[in-house]
Amino acid sequence: MKQFDYQAELKKIIDGKQLVQVNLKSDQGQFKVAYIINADNKYLTLIELANDATPFGVSVRLLEDIEMFKVESIYLGEFVKHVSDEFYRLGLKSLENVKQFTFEGFASALEKTNKVAEILTENGDSVIGRVVGHDDGVLAFDEYLEDSEGRLARCYIKFDNIIQISIDIPHLKILARSLADKNL
Repeated sequence: MKQFDYQAELKKIIDGKQLVQVNLKSDQGQFKVAYIINADNKYLTLIELANDATPFGVSVRLLEDIEMFKVESIYLGEFVKHVSDEFYRLGLKSLENVKQFTFEGFASALEKTNKVAEILTENGDSVIGRVVGHDDGVLAFDEYLEDSEGRLARCYIKFDNIIQISIDIPHLKILARSLADKNL
């Protein structure tokens, strides 16, 4: 009997740039279609695609939030017909400053940039804004508050409470342009 090697299978998926269907515990009944860029025992880094097969951003997630992922399904078989290789290259461009595929690695890459990120916490909260620093397991973040015209609110989030950090999602790009227009 041949022994199954999960890490070897993951490596084949990553090296083959294979699209996967990712089901999340935190988003019951929903799934994402993505390329897996990196995976280890704690984190999964994805280039995500929207339902219309267009780029939907890049995220690093806790592996424990992944319920399962499929490499072959009827949906993926049809979906892949509409995906351009350019989307993969765009996703990699978003990751060019990321040295470690962890929350801390993403934070380091985003510090002192104007890139807007979305952070999801384990209790379901979502904060949108800019990473301004991190230290001792805590992320310093300037949160965009829709009803607070002209300023960002500083917040501190423990990395232990984060389940996902996303960048380059379409609504985040729109917000980044709006903040730039307001000189924020």
